[in-house]
Amino acid sequence: MKVDSISFILSEIKRYIDKGECVGAFYMALTLPDVCGKLKYPNDKPKERYIKWFDEYIGNYEQSPLAK
Repeated sequence: MKVDSISFILSEIKRYIDKGECVGAFYMALTLPDVCGKLKYPNDKPKERYIKWFDEYIGNYEQSPLAK
């Protein structure tokens, strides 16, 4: 079921993109860190797990253009 949840979100993002609905795709993409964070850190509060997951899997590899 866990993988199914992520697969569902990814398929919805693709569906939104295919329909040209960028805002819908954007909002769905924003849910991924929360879903993945819940799987990795099930006992943390939502904000904490979102930040932890993002920092570990995205933040360490991407730099904001505002950070320069």
